[in-house]
Amino acid sequence: MADGPYLAFEVYRWAGTTYEEFRTHYKDVHAQIGKKIPGLVWYETFMNNNAQEGWPVIGGAPKPDALVVMQFDSEESKQNIGNSPAWLEAAEDDIGFCSHFEIFDVERFTWIPEASPREPHREEAAVGVE
Repeated sequence: MADGPYLAFEVYRWAGTTYEEFRTHYKDVHAQIGKKIPGLVWYETFMNNNAQEGWPVIGGAPKPDALVVMQFDSEESKQNIGNSPAWLEAAEDDIGFCSHFEIFDVERFTWIPEASPREPHREEAAVGVE
């Protein structure tokens, strides 16, 4: 499988939402919506274990609560992410959960490869997987 195009996201929680509330909602609700985006090959989230609880942030810039990386099966799928029903559903879910996010068009460099290759995402294969 060719190494397809990627998007990376910095995700920031809604003011008044605790980090634990954000983390639980992301895993139980938001990620489940994201998995439905057409053309995804894989989708990973890295939760920031050093996220700041309060606002405003004093002594530096806000830190993202999560970092997300998605690989797509084609440049076309990546470019059309904003037109998918799943993206629109995720945008509605952002209210009260995610204050904002930054999107980056990124290139992947693998310095130490995984022991086994990734399998492309298939919705039916993801049922029951956490």
